[in-house]
Formats: sequence, structure tokens, C-alpha cells
Amino acid sequence: MLPSAPQSVPAAARMPIQSTEFKRPPAYFDTKLGERYLLYDPAQGSTHPQWKYGKAVVILLVTSEGHTTEKMKQYKARMVPVGAKAQQEVEDIRWVCLHPDTDTGLNADPDEDEIQAWVTDGRFLVHHQLLRNPDILEHIGEVSNKALRPVEDRTSNPPSGGKTPQGGIALERLLRRMSNDPGNAQVPEEDDVRSQLLQTLTEYAGSAMNAGPECRIDLLENIGLVKQMPPLGHRNNRRFWTGFQANVSRPILSNNSTELKDDLGRAGDAHPDSHDQIGSFSALIVANNTPPGYTHAHFHLIELGLFIVMERETAI
Repeated sequence: MLPSAPQSVPAAARMPIQSTEFKRPPAYFDTKLGERYLLYDPAQGSTHPQWKYGKAVVILLVTSEGHTTEKMKQYKARMVPVGAKAQQEVEDIRWVCLHPDTDTGLNADPDEDEIQAWVTDGRFLVHHQLLRNPDILEHIGEVSNKALRPVEDRTSNPPSGGKTPQGGIALERLLRRMSNDPGNAQVPEEDDVRSQLLQTLTEYAGSAMNAGPECRIDLLENIGLVKQMPPLGHRNNRRFWTGFQANVSRPILSNNSTELKDDLGRAGDAHPDSHDQIGSFSALIVANNTPPGYTHAHFHLIELGLFIVMERETAI
């Protein structure tokens, strides 16, 4: 459960420090969106005890029934800031940008925080020696290029037709051709780009999961064992229990007044799905570069007033 405290309680009372010593207490701030945060920054002398890699952003919530009901109304009405043209403009209206070495958690007591999400990238994983296979970053680029095929084959129109589909991008045509008949075996397994994407990206996701608190990793692995859910994809990926989905998106030109609105087709808000995955890890990974002159996708956690810039090798 999250701590319940009235809005009028002084900031110091909202951030109890029990068994952890700090050179400085974490900084408290609130935003124009009405959210309240603690910022743990090692450079400022405050390190979160469960996140040794860098900054940690802890979200403070009141859990009384009336306040929760009001917050749910606000969340339902909250929209992505589509009028903003650049990352700085989004930050200026007090959305908080998360980046590799920044973590979000819940609960004002750092020793009891529930670490819910973290952001990594290739540089982060290499620096902290979390990659089992240093070549995985190169493999991600190779399999992505193989899946996308030549740029002249890519369009914004979906493929049509059965055995010889026309239009769409090469990956979509390949998937349509292979799935047209459930018994289709015309592509050898070792050449199946779907299997290659699954193996490569789940291996990378497993490395990103290594950044999480060990107690959380062990807990979720135990849930997977109890539910008899085998690890998906790469054999070293014991931490990744959810399904796999590959999305191909159309890039949006930079400095376009509607770029964030158009961007919603490729990076929207976080939301639960229809499956019982409450005890599961999920990873969102960017596999290839954004073309020059185009804007990076933003992934918005609308309910919490947070967003992540989705550059290549970013993993949430």
C-alpha cells in the first residue's frame, strides 16, 4: 500500500527517512500537473537505497478514498501535450522526462519503495556490466535491418493480397505470407525473421531487467514458476514472462506542430491489457535509429506525468 497523508502536511513530513542515512535528503518538488515527487540524485548527496545506478524519481500519492477518486478523474481527462513541438517544451509545462539512470518508484520510505519501472539503454548496460553478450547491440541492428528490408519497400499502406501480397513494408508482407496458412513451413526456422527478433530482443530485455532490485526479480521469477510460465525467447532470459510484439512505425518530421499528436500511433500511454500479467515483467525496446530530420518517439506515462524519449536501444 502507498502512504496516506493529507496535502497540507509539510514536505519534511512527507518523506520519512527511517533506516537509510543521506548526506542530504532528497529534493521535493511538485508540478503544474498536480503531481508530487522526491528526487534522489547521487550528485547532490542523496542516493536511493534500491537504485544504485543514478537518479531516482519517487512519486508521492495520497490513497484516501476521496483523493483517489479525484485523481482518477484527473487521469482520465489528462492528455498528451500535443501542442508542444520539442522535448524542452514538454518539460516546461512540467512533465518529467525519464532517461537512462533514472528510476521511478512508489512510497515515501526509500527502504520500502516498490520499484515499478526503470529506463536503460546500451551505454547504460555496458557501463554497469549488465550485458551477458556484448555483441547483442550489433545483433539488434542487424536483425532490425533484415526485418525492415530496403527503404523503397516501405510505405504507410498495409499489404493486401494472399500468396503474393502487395504494398506495405517488407516485414508485414512476410508475416502475411507466412501466416496465410497455419501449416505454412516454406521458411526454415533459422531464417525466420520473427524468431530472430524474438531471440535478440528478449536477450536484450533480459539484460535490462538485471538493473532491477534482486528481490523484485526473484519475486517475479517465483510467480512465473508458480503459474508455470516458461521464460520466453532467449535461453538466458529468465526474467521476462510476458508476450512478444514487434511494431513498425512511420517516423514523424521534426519541428512539426502536430508531431506529438501524430506520434501517438507509435508511442502512446501505458495501459493494462486484457491478460492477467500483474506479476510479469514487460519491456519496451527501440531497435533502430530515428532517421535524420525526424523526431524521436515519446512514450508517455500519462497517469504519472512522466515521459521517455525513445532513442535507439532505449529500454523501459
